[in-house]
Amino acid sequence: MKRSKRKTISIHINKNKEVTIKAPLYLSMEIIEIFVSNHEKCIKRKFESIDRQSITINKLQQEGKTLFEGEEFTLIEGDNRDFWIDRDKQKIYLSSDKEIKLLYLQEMKKAVEILIPKWSSYGKANKIFLKAQKTIWGSCTASGDINLNYL
Repeated sequence: MKRSKRKTISIHINKNKEVTIKAPLYLSMEIIEIFVSNHEKCIKRKFESIDRQSITINKLQQEGKTLFEGEEFTLIEGDNRDFWIDRDKQKIYLSSDKEIKLLYLQEMKKAVEILIPKWSSYGKANKIFLKAQKTIWGSCTASGDINLNYL
């Protein structure tokens, strides 16, 4: 549990199923326990979701595949320096497995260039950041910054 000068209680669960409760400094343990008890079903669903993701990721890695744009693609390592995508055959050609993150980043940049003008009717984006995050899709700030996950 982490206590701070915050005004709200929150529950954070990481990919290792470690639960962290963030609570105000002077909130009683009784209220915190009630809060956690009321959110027990949500915590269990998150644990199940983590298990399903882990199984899916492990299965794909064992089969030499990855998810790209919501579909399974076969990863093929070669000797050439460049990597490329064969969307028809659903194959990604790489010279090393580390290039997949670079590929995701490049493809996300292309998608953002197309989507940002469409989203502009909701408000002007101050800055757009593409980050390699493990659990969050994106976020925004009151100052107009947008953070998007490219993994």
